[in-house]
Amino acid sequence: MGATLFTVESYWAYGLPVNHYYLLLVFSGTLLIYSLHRIIGISKLSLVQNSGRFKVIRQYKSHIQFYIFLSFLLLNWAMWKLGTDTLWRLSGAGLISMAYVVPFFGGGRRLRDFNYIKIILISAVWAYVSVLPLIGEIKFTFLALTALERFVFIFAITLPFDLRDLSIDSSTQLITIPKIIGQKSTYWLCTILMVTGLISLFFVVRNSIQAYYLSSHIMIHLSYLITFTVMMIAKDKQSDLYYSGLLDSTLVIRGLVMWVFLLVI
Repeated sequence: MGATLFTVESYWAYGLPVNHYYLLLVFSGTLLIYSLHRIIGISKLSLVQNSGRFKVIRQYKSHIQFYIFLSFLLLNWAMWKLGTDTLWRLSGAGLISMAYVVPFFGGGRRLRDFNYIKIILISAVWAYVSVLPLIGEIKFTFLALTALERFVFIFAITLPFDLRDLSIDSSTQLITIPKIIGQKSTYWLCTILMVTGLISLFFVVRNSIQAYYLSSHIMIHLSYLITFTVMMIAKDKQSDLYYSGLLDSTLVIRGLVMWVFLLVI
């Protein structure tokens, strides 16, 4: 849902007609990747963790396998409905996503098992997929700034997850950014990234002559305030429900804030 709303936001923010088949592809593709990640990830952890979300994943493994099957069918239908040009543009992001969760590399490693690059890959793919509908539709300046804003936003909200998973990453010898710089510096980095995203939006609005841009991006600024508040509270939280339920839902909050705004105007 978060990835879909993140993409819908691109259409809404710039007043473009929504391509529902593209949204279906984003939804089903994200569901497929995340479901595969749960199944493959839990097998790699073996008996290292058997509580919290790991216990839930093992308990509902058959459900997740059904999601994989269903999302695969929906993904193929969406791909069949979309033009080859869009699919070619998505091919790189698709390959990266699959290599992120499937152990294609030596020693049974996935892309996410290489040091430092996990968050960079997540942020880059999400940013690219969410702004792809804007290519050829808006000025390059707007496109670049929007992509930058999406990249730093995802980067910022993903860093606390790596803090939460420090013990798990240590058990697999994975080195992440939070492991190197520590908790305090990680949250300073989150703050810098959020400010960078807001500055990007500011320049988009400043260079626009359309009131629609201004009003829609003001709503995204409001979602930034909500997200930053949730992120700072995360410093003292370890609950899986808090991270997966609230911090992860900041993507949905962005979309809902803009949706409510569009209903009102």
